[in-house]
Amino acid sequence: MKMAQLLADLEPAHSTEADILFVSRFDCKHDLEAEKKVSRKFNVFSYTSKRRGTGWPMGCNSLFFGAMEWCYHKINAGQVPHYRQILLLAGDGCPLRKDWLSFFRSENDKGVFISGALIPDEVHPHINGDTVLISSKLEDLKWIALTVGDVSVTAGWDWILSADFERRGWKNLPYVRSVWNKRSPFTSDDWKEATDAGIVWFHGQKGFSLLDMCRKMLL
Repeated sequence: MKMAQLLADLEPAHSTEADILFVSRFDCKHDLEAEKKVSRKFNVFSYTSKRRGTGWPMGCNSLFFGAMEWCYHKINAGQVPHYRQILLLAGDGCPLRKDWLSFFRSENDKGVFISGALIPDEVHPHINGDTVLISSKLEDLKWIALTVGDVSVTAGWDWILSADFERRGWKNLPYVRSVWNKRSPFTSDDWKEATDAGIVWFHGQKGFSLLDMCRKMLL
């Protein structure tokens, strides 16, 4: 929620570029006060996933598939706009530029199902699922939300479904950097190195140091 409020503070006016959906686990309440603050700059929706997964990775998987179900059914029913794409963001990420949203909006490859940071892996090279663009085509959303629907093995959805995503089309976004479990504070040197490298969104920073750095540098 601290990240979401930061995104709202970065917007100069109420956004016409994107809406925000907050998805909570089945047993978690929404932070209504924080969502109210974010609604000053974005149209806001809230959804409590009905899926029962907990822990890692099943809790993460349940949030993902719950979000995809909401997107498919709401778009298919005409209850929300048919968005160009769906951007999934986790709380351990942060933009490094004020105009971060325009970078993601510029990506609209119709033959690509998923775009994000491509993670090399000897077994399953995959697009990290914590900062990704998902196709909003109804046939794509129906496939992931209803046909796939879930994963039955103890593995993250982005990793276990990587071969399916590659066949359906994936794309590496060089301006997205995803690291694993960074617990050392995000420093001014880290900021300079990342921005010099053209990174627009950094994912994987634990704690609030990156969010605090972003406020200092951009606001």
